[in-house]
Amino acid sequence: MEKVYMHSMGCTENLLDAQKYYDFLVLNDYEMTEVVEEADIIVLITCGVTSYVSDECCSVFDTLVNTKRSDARMFVGGCLPVIEQEKVKKFNATFFRSNNGDVSTLAEAIGMKNYKWTEEKYGHQFYSGIGNRERKKGAVSEPKGLMKKLVDYEKAMEPAYVALGLEPSDYFHQITEEHYNRAYFVHVARGCGGNCTYCAIKFVKGDIVSKDIATIKQEVEKGISEGYKDIVLAGDDVGSYGRDLGVDFYALMMELNKIEADIKITVRNFEPFWFVHNREKMSEILAGGKIRTINIPIQSGNNEVLARMGRRYTVDVVMEGVEALKELFPDVIFSTHIMVGFPGETVEQFEETLKTIEKGSFDFLRYSMYTERPNTPASKMEDKISYVQKAQRMNQLEQMVCKLEKLKSEKQIKCMQEKISKTLGEIIYGE
Repeated sequence: MEKVYMHSMGCTENLLDAQKYYDFLVLNDYEMTEVVEEADIIVLITCGVTSYVSDECCSVFDTLVNTKRSDARMFVGGCLPVIEQEKVKKFNATFFRSNNGDVSTLAEAIGMKNYKWTEEKYGHQFYSGIGNRERKKGAVSEPKGLMKKLVDYEKAMEPAYVALGLEPSDYFHQITEEHYNRAYFVHVARGCGGNCTYCAIKFVKGDIVSKDIATIKQEVEKGISEGYKDIVLAGDDVGSYGRDLGVDFYALMMELNKIEADIKITVRNFEPFWFVHNREKMSEILAGGKIRTINIPIQSGNNEVLARMGRRYTVDVVMEGVEALKELFPDVIFSTHIMVGFPGETVEQFEETLKTIEKGSFDFLRYSMYTERPNTPASKMEDKISYVQKAQRMNQLEQMVCKLEKLKSEKQIKCMQEKISKTLGEIIYGE
């Protein structure tokens, strides 16, 4: 029996695919090991979303090569072999295409001719191999500083909630994405319906390819039957779901809202273009009460920057929609992502982004620095922003985010305390 060591890097989709590969190998009688030196086969799932992650993948590859046995075989999948072919030429490894989590490509690379596999059963959790446990990076954010204290405080209050028959708050678990560790993931689609000028992932994933609604509902119900209450609808561009099938996200959610179980759905990567496209239907979608968190990555608060990014919407229309829905559905958590330092971004344009975020419409925010990706339109643009300027802007944004998170977190803590005090008063004094 051959032993396999596997390491996955990058996004949620990569970690879900890695779990699928892990399950596939175990199902076909390979033994998994967390010791590189023991492995006959080493599988590395790479990411190429930014130059920094790309460099980290190369560093991990070098470490694995220097640690493994001389006779161990090395297999590399993920986005990097497609996005940066020149960079990976030095890799002494066998490459396999893994953009769709298709186990047949890994099977072919390893030399498996006959194998067992049932697609629907696997890939619904994060891969939790030793590499991911040690790094604490990637798809799940680790609470730090003030946020860690608040998460710990919330956990300490949970027994009081349970004792009083109240539903524990999960606000901090949601905004730190800790709930991902206990969630059941359902891929609703692969690929993307957009063509952003900075993104090379489209070269790997291609256009949108959706699962049919009946299959998605069956997978969600399977997760519920296994005891999961947190369901994540995953995909590179969930908002464009169904475009290839003649349906849309509204049709999907109308069906999922019929499920009678008490579940909390997180919607990942709901691109603003599709949010605007579905704007008239969003109230009905959220009124179903199933969606707890939705990520709408606006990327910039300036319309000229968005146009250069190829984002196909204006920020004012998106923000009007978010603010209106937050007023109607205050318990729904809205998150976003900002890209700092896109080519040509002026100080004034960046300040517009800060003003957009300062409104506080989003409950939490992720951000990253623009880095050039090979063969993208943005890589050919002039007026590149220096690293020093990008770092300064990142620092400004981070300070604002910390200030807003502190205010929102203190408000949540106060609400939790008031809820417990009110319930205690009713029990003790009958008030």
